[in-house]
Amino acid sequence: GTNVALIITNYVDSQYDDPEDKPVPEKWFHLVEFWGTFAFAIVECLSLIFTPKSMINLYDNPLLLRLILFFNIVVATIPALLISFNYEYFEVISHQIEYLNELTMSFVDCVLLMSLSQLEGTSGQLVCVALGIAVIQLLVYNAMGRDENGDMIGEVPAHYLEFAFEVISSIIVFWFCVDNKFLCGKEIGDILYGTHKDCRICRASFTEYTETYRIAKSNEVAAALSGNGTASKTIDYGSAEVRGRMKDCGVM
Repeated sequence: GTNVALIITNYVDSQYDDPEDKPVPEKWFHLVEFWGTFAFAIVECLSLIFTPKSMINLYDNPLLLRLILFFNIVVATIPALLISFNYEYFEVISHQIEYLNELTMSFVDCVLLMSLSQLEGTSGQLVCVALGIAVIQLLVYNAMGRDENGDMIGEVPAHYLEFAFEVISSIIVFWFCVDNKFLCGKEIGDILYGTHKDCRICRASFTEYTETYRIAKSNEVAAALSGNGTASKTIDYGSAEVRGRMKDCGVM
């Protein structure tokens, strides 16, 4: 809803050459734009943090996905604060940062969309799509130059692209949340009326745990054995000592 309102406002304000005549002041327009993007980054992050689905089922590198979510929020915060401090001075740099941040936002959207549609894709494909969206917006904003007042000519069409992309992003996140709601209902039914082995979330969480921490635990075993003067490359994982160490570290 916010982005649809911004699209309408962007069109109405573009019909006026004098900033003083515009129905919506540019400062308030940009404050809603940047803080709305920040709020959406928070919602997107929360939808992934509290999903009942296993992160490893969403993306094959859960740690990287969490880092991308972290940077998405951090980078969305910077232009929102800058535009609040001084709109005239930080307007251009705030837009540059925001359009660069489309790289992380579109990457997360691609992950969610592939999860919902059950499509298979590689990390390289996701990065290419995300990079393409960010580059298009940056080109539209910068390549058209400036007018006689020093304002960016490509700002209005770049806004159309930005708001249209965020409308699509919001639809994907809403779809993801509704899908999670149906999944939670199914899992509650399995818990109440089925057996524990029917719980898909439990199986997925167990898989994520073993895949995420197995390497760390194995390194812990190797470090513990190395402390006794045993080289990791000569470890006999079938020996009683090693198996005991692995049990102590939680690998077995």
